[in-house]
Parts: sequence; C-alpha cells; structure tokens
Amino acid sequence: MDDASRVIRHVTRNAWARVAIRDLPAMRRRRFLYIPSV
Repeated sequence: MDDASRVIRHVTRNAWARVAIRDLPAMRRRRFLYIPSV
C-alpha cells in the first residue's frame, strides 16, 4: 500500500514535470502577451 502510493506519487510527479516542461514556454509567451494589454 505504501509502495503503491509512492509509485503513484512518483508517476504523477513525472507526468506533471513533463506537462510543465512542454507547456511552460507557451504559458510564458501567453503571459507576456497578456501583461501589456492589462
């Protein structure tokens, strides 16, 4: 049970890292587009 939760946590952390690495440049670009318009 403890090992399973540890594995799930590790997998979800890796998935989040992958999503962040892929989406961070786009989010940053979007934020830079939004900041001057505000």
